[in-house]
Amino acid sequence: MAAPVDLELKKAFTELQAKVIDTQQKVKLADVQIEQLNRTKKHAHLTDTEIMTLVDETNMYEGVGRMFILQSKEAIHNQLLEKQKIAEEKIKELEQKKSYLERSVKEAEDNIREMLMARRAQLTVCCVWMVEIQPSGVSLPFSSRLHVQDTTLVASNQPWGYLPFTPQKSELKT
Repeated sequence: MAAPVDLELKKAFTELQAKVIDTQQKVKLADVQIEQLNRTKKHAHLTDTEIMTLVDETNMYEGVGRMFILQSKEAIHNQLLEKQKIAEEKIKELEQKKSYLERSVKEAEDNIREMLMARRAQLTVCCVWMVEIQPSGVSLPFSSRLHVQDTTLVASNQPWGYLPFTPQKSELKT
């Protein structure tokens, strides 16, 4: 019974490891993209600030590939504002994507923790101890009379009582 759970845990751990590595790569990529968009936004803002100091009738040239196109100050101003707005929207999207990825990894880790807790609960064994009731109190258990039956220790004679028991690795028999 222990082998399938161990294989299940091993499979879950390998899936988590793959997911964590994949998520870390995606988060780093998102960070790089956010940095690039922040630079683009800042560049557009600084350019717009400089353009706004010029006279309204000033002719300006916009660089497009290898050529320059004559544009009005207002058209360039609107393009720069639009560029800033688009960069802000993309940054928000990337931040949301990044938080989603981090949450999904945390949920996967929590699921594995729950699986481990369930595994530990399965290993917790109810132990039945032989106890003699004496007027002075309870005597020590007769451990020599205990045997393992279906992962539960069972006493061979009565009277007996139930005590919680979690076996150590050295006590488990395979």
